[in-house]
Amino acid sequence: MKQRSFIELLSREGRCRDRDPDLWFPEFDERTKEYGQQAAKAIAVCNMCPIKETCLAYGLEFEDYGVWGGTTPSQRREMRKHESTN
Repeated sequence: MKQRSFIELLSREGRCRDRDPDLWFPEFDERTKEYGQQAAKAIAVCNMCPIKETCLAYGLEFEDYGVWGGTTPSQRREMRKHESTN
């Protein structure tokens, strides 16, 4: 999916569209409790989102930071690593 098309879809259908975008980009180190708490709030919104799978695909392809499709950066790194070994 092209980045522009995804952003348009996100702005129309994403559950995050009316929320503070900073929620999806914690300023804490990913290994900290604070990061986990903030990411959990974002993931809870993602889990109710009708475009979660599309968002995850976008995140896997284009994003190294933030919560995308209900996943953290470390979760996406693991997914990419697993995908490249198959």
